[in-house]
Amino acid sequence: MQGALVAPTEVLAQQHYKLFQSWIAQIPTLRKKPPVLEILTLGSGNDREKAEVKDSLKAGKVNIVVGTHALLQHSVGFRKLGIAGAICACGSI
Repeated sequence: MQGALVAPTEVLAQQHYKLFQSWIAQIPTLRKKPPVLEILTLGSGNDREKAEVKDSLKAGKVNIVVGTHALLQHSVGFRKLGIAGAICACGSI
């Protein structure tokens, strides 16, 4: 099973990636065998790294991915996507 979280900016994607890392580290049962967590954005990283993340998603090797609208590209596929969410960058009204 896989999960995806889409953020509107690279900065928010990176912040949430780090937040997921800290949550995973705090859960005792996940410390022994942590889920594979990746980040996918359009701007950062090189093409080879992005291709590796995409291949790992398609193969089901990645459990959780956090990224920007890069996750919505036609070239991104999932083996078994179970849940997806989006972060709103809306300010307070």
